[in-house]
Amino acid sequence: MLSGQLCRFQRFDRFFLPRYNNGRKGFPPSGWADFPGPGGGAKEAGVLSRGKKILRILLKVLSGLVSFALIVAAGASLILAQPREEPRPSPAPQPPLAPSPEVLIRSEAELQTLVSSFPVPVLSLVSGSGMAFVSGQVRDVSASGASGRVATLRWVTPEGAAVVLESIYPASALSLLGNSYHFVRRTGPTLFGAESVVMESSGTVRLHARTESAIYTDTVTASLASRLTAISRSLQLLYPP
Repeated sequence: MLSGQLCRFQRFDRFFLPRYNNGRKGFPPSGWADFPGPGGGAKEAGVLSRGKKILRILLKVLSGLVSFALIVAAGASLILAQPREEPRPSPAPQPPLAPSPEVLIRSEAELQTLVSSFPVPVLSLVSGSGMAFVSGQVRDVSASGASGRVATLRWVTPEGAAVVLESIYPASALSLLGNSYHFVRRTGPTLFGAESVVMESSGTVRLHARTESAIYTDTVTASLASRLTAISRSLQLLYPP
């Protein structure tokens, strides 16, 4: 009897319900839409997969932006942390000199006489440098609208190569250096607290440095170019008595 009722219910469900509810509102029940139909599960899985891919792409883009911002911030902090060099002020104006007669000496023993006629310390070589003194001169000069006083000391090495030391007053008279030299790609030694510049001309090499009181130059023949730094270690300033 139970099996007979079950068969009748199955026939009712198979033939009657589709016909009876065809086109009726509220059928099928709204809850049925929550269950995927044929192929619905695959579509939803595809949507979820695309969503995950988009999310991964967005996370990668966000990570790249954060990394870029950190790099920029680190670079900016390094730049700000670097010490800034204060520009070196130009030498203070120095009083002009009254015209003076030329001074010429031929002996190293007369150096103090020459130094006494110069307003600031004079560049010279220390005793025992191994070089022979030739002559010294102090004269007033003018060039390119500038005027000043120049002390020149001449020496020679045991091989006969010339070494010329000059002291130029005032320190602002750069035009008295002349314009026959050109810069070379190497730095010179520090002279009396001032950085020196190395320059070349035909057959000679010169380094010069400017202090607050004067311009000092050391000029040697090209054969002594490799010894220029070593020669500079034997330089000294002679002060007037």
